[in-house]
Amino acid sequence: MRFKFLFLFLFLKTAFLFSQTEYEESVDSLQVLINNEKKEVNTIKHYKALCEIYKKYDVLKFNMFNEQLSQIVKKTKQTKELGFYYSNKAEIFSTNNNFSQALVHIAKANDLFYKYKDWDNYILSSCKLAIYLSINEKNANAKKLLRNTLNLAITRKSRNIAYVYLSLSYCYNSNSNYVEALQFAKKSLLFEKNNKRIIQTYGLISQIHNSLGNYKKALEYNSLVTESALITNQKLFFHNATNAKSIILFDTQQYKEALKITIDNLRYYKDNNYIHNYYACLYYISRCYYKLKKYDLAEFYIDERIKIGFNRRNVEIDCKAVKAQIYLAINDLKTAEKYIDYSLSLLKEDDFYEMKLGVYKIKEELEEKQNNYKEAFYFSKKIAAIKDANTANFNKNKIQQLQVDLDVTEKNNRIKNLQITQLQKQTEITTKNKYLIYFFCALLVCVFGLILFLYTFNIIKIKNSIIESKNLKLEEKSNKIQKSLQEKETLLKEIHHRVKNNLQLVMSLLNIQAQKTNQNVAGFLAVSKSRILSMALIHENLYQSENLNEVNFKEYTENLTQTILNAFETQNTTIALQIEMDEVHFDIQTAIPLGLIINELINNAYKHAFVNQPTGIITLKLTQKETNYELLISDDGVGIPKKEASKKTLGLKLVEELVFQIDGKLSIQNNNGMHYLITFQNNKLITSYE
Repeated sequence: MRFKFLFLFLFLKTAFLFSQTEYEESVDSLQVLINNEKKEVNTIKHYKALCEIYKKYDVLKFNMFNEQLSQIVKKTKQTKELGFYYSNKAEIFSTNNNFSQALVHIAKANDLFYKYKDWDNYILSSCKLAIYLSINEKNANAKKLLRNTLNLAITRKSRNIAYVYLSLSYCYNSNSNYVEALQFAKKSLLFEKNNKRIIQTYGLISQIHNSLGNYKKALEYNSLVTESALITNQKLFFHNATNAKSIILFDTQQYKEALKITIDNLRYYKDNNYIHNYYACLYYISRCYYKLKKYDLAEFYIDERIKIGFNRRNVEIDCKAVKAQIYLAINDLKTAEKYIDYSLSLLKEDDFYEMKLGVYKIKEELEEKQNNYKEAFYFSKKIAAIKDANTANFNKNKIQQLQVDLDVTEKNNRIKNLQITQLQKQTEITTKNKYLIYFFCALLVCVFGLILFLYTFNIIKIKNSIIESKNLKLEEKSNKIQKSLQEKETLLKEIHHRVKNNLQLVMSLLNIQAQKTNQNVAGFLAVSKSRILSMALIHENLYQSENLNEVNFKEYTENLTQTILNAFETQNTTIALQIEMDEVHFDIQTAIPLGLIINELINNAYKHAFVNQPTGIITLKLTQKETNYELLISDDGVGIPKKEASKKTLGLKLVEELVFQIDGKLSIQNNNGMHYLITFQNNKLITSYE
């Protein structure tokens, strides 16, 4: 997560870059002026101008001229001008990825600008100071500084108000307050007149939408940025924008496309000595190769990044966690434990939830592979707590976002109503003026005046009709938005209720399984895990669907049976699974029992039906008969011996109970294998809340 914010910071730094050829003539002129200048005050101005030019594309010359600026300022005792020297020094340190020193020097510059009441430069340096505070994990201080700076900018009617809003947006975004960040970015656009800063703001809005999961919007704004960079020939600007695009592609699981872009950018950054951009690319390339399961390449690139070293704790945590993830994938558990424990030791309680979540997940998976179930359960609880907190915050942000959109709509409605009222007043004034003209007209034009009056009245009537129609449409839109908000609140309650019911079902399954005698813990957990997984797949199908009330049962069945097949693929028997099913959708009250029935019967067939048989076939068929559905699950295995046919196993009792839950009927045949026929209706139940 921290690498995303680093990419965003790099994008902010390059938003004002120009090509070198634009400045060559200016550089030559300034150097001639410095050589011929007799007044040292003017020489300072020339050095400041040179620094402004070279910081765009040549860090070494930028540093050289900045030191010369410092010498002449100290010589002439122009202490006020030292603010520019410290500000430039902060830029140089940030270019070298030394943000702690950048923070120290921009703070010195800020104090000098405030001391000499240079308000425009004080506001700009305050924005830079806030950004460096945010990068150094001092978000509260950054926000407080920017709030005070915004008040000062508004009071003095500064031309940098838009940049203050943009800096506020960056700080809130880096602290995962995405809705507030989006609001500040939009306010920045309202005040901004500089095209390059507008494009810069678009880049930030793209990153915010990506964090909110609005990937389509994120790509739209990113396209605006990349197109602008191509038109203006801003190469560094272009590569940083495409890096932002690669992050969006990575988050949407388009790993090959993200990898291609990042490798291209890596070459550019290396050839042009953009060190910190290069470091960030190494990390993301490693992550892409890991997702593509090319673990040797993933390890190579993350090792290259680790060799360079770290000057920020968060970056070190992310890199060591990726290293642990790779070793975990290749089953080198001892080495994986070393790296993930090191990352855990660096974590702090107030770290970003995404970073903590990633480290905890790796630790949970490691402990589970080492059969340390108690430790695995401990980290599982921590993950659940983080997810619950984040889900609540995300839902709150979504509701706030809907409210913001509603407020904007209502504001637009009020503006349009005011415009309509103004139009009516103007029409009335025009009519009165015409009446005065008619009064002084001769008798010969009275008839003409009457006709004109009737014509004008008809026009006004038509306009009023159009206005009323527009008002009705606006009111209808507002009602739809309000209804949509209420529906989402109702849906949230429904989700909580469903989760409660499913947890009760899990408890019942575990209690039933626990009553079974002569069963070891591993078997108990395996059976319970299989049953819980069948319910989890229902919810996965729901949140991936556009309709949260119905389950695509064909897709769900294919995923469930594939999971069971993977669990038994190590057996020597070759078992074929045949699924015959049309597209059908069930509500969750029907889908969960059906999923558990399929899970029990398919698992049972895999375990017992094909003893001492090299091959076998399991058939799963769902057909609709008028108002009823028939679910057939059969196999051509050995069947149940006659001596044991009368005994009901725990699994069969569970199946009978689940069939009863959906008001169905169960028919069993033990002939050339087992044949289970379940007949039921798809009745959608209305859930009530207590």
